Amino acid sequence: MHHKTKLTTVAVLTAAVMSASAWAQKGVIEPSQGWFVGAQLKHAEFDGDRKDANGNEIRRGTLAGLELGIDISDRFAWRLTAANADLNSDGAGEDESGMWYGADLLYHINDKRNYFILGADYIDLDNEATKAAHLGFGIRYNMTPSWVLTGEAMVHQGFDEGYSDFTAGIGIRYYFGGHKSEPKPAPIVQLAPVVIVDTDSDGVVDSLDECPATPVDYAVDSSGCTLYREETVSKRLMVNFANDSAKVPFESKEDIQELAEFMEKYPQLNVVIEGHTSSVGADDYNQQLSERRADAVSEILVSDYGIDGARVSAKGYGESNPLLKGNSEKIHAANRRIMAVLSVNEKVGIRK
Repeated sequence: MHHKTKLTTVAVLTAAVMSASAWAQKGVIEPSQGWFVGAQLKHAEFDGDRKDANGNEIRRGTLAGLELGIDISDRFAWRLTAANADLNSDGAGEDESGMWYGADLLYHINDKRNYFILGADYIDLDNEATKAAHLGFGIRYNMTPSWVLTGEAMVHQGFDEGYSDFTAGIGIRYYFGGHKSEPKPAPIVQLAPVVIVDTDSDGVVDSLDECPATPVDYAVDSSGCTLYREETVSKRLMVNFANDSAKVPFESKEDIQELAEFMEKYPQLNVVIEGHTSSVGADDYNQQLSERRADAVSEILVSDYGIDGARVSAKGYGESNPLLKGNSEKIHAANRRIMAVLSVNEKVGIRK
């Protein structure tokens, strides 16, 4: 009968714990954390092997006590308990009393709504002191971030005498550390709208444009600078003279001016004015005449158009390098001349 009564009591208390667990899961506010203290009230059921001073079996009793603990992580906590034991026996003798001490390791699950209990007991009653290990299950209900209700059920197994006891009860607990703080969400940074500016409209934004004033109609590279190709630029001058004359014709002054402007644009260039004659007359005379013709054009470049004299030289070739060969008046007129040819390689912008 005693064994049957004990099994019935265990079943009722276990059902109560499971029901309370479901209730607690609905009531969670926030998990608490830190140091905690609490008070507990439990009912104890014994297997009948424990005797009072008169040899009567101790069957059940009440435990009222305190707990002190600390969470050592999000999952684990240490706890010490001390309870006053008021136990009832089957005989007519006095009730048994004493102290029930425990040391527990708690393992929390499902965000601290439930936890497992593993620990050891030291039970100091009037007529004897025993040691035991226990295993149990607990539930909790967070009323506030600091105040928590608990329900626990444990099986206790004696080390020496082989006692098998069962306890179940409720408690209230206060956490000094309050609830576990949740990280604050990072502030939302409002980014200023990106304004794309391309002042010279070359397709490269100003922040990347290393050549900020390129012409709109020229192609540019990724840095916004004009793309170029190499071209050879040439300038040719030919002035024809009257027979036996070194006087520069007036109508040739414009061609000489254009040559001067070309030299101003390309200051790295020097020019050689080449003088020539027809085959009419003596060779020595024609040599001197070709030199006077070259000198005349050189003088105009320097004196009339400001070209540095160091950049201009004159050379006479007489009748040795005719433009045309023959003995007609038209061929002689073509050979009475000065000539100059200038060329330079320059970068020319590539148009779009």
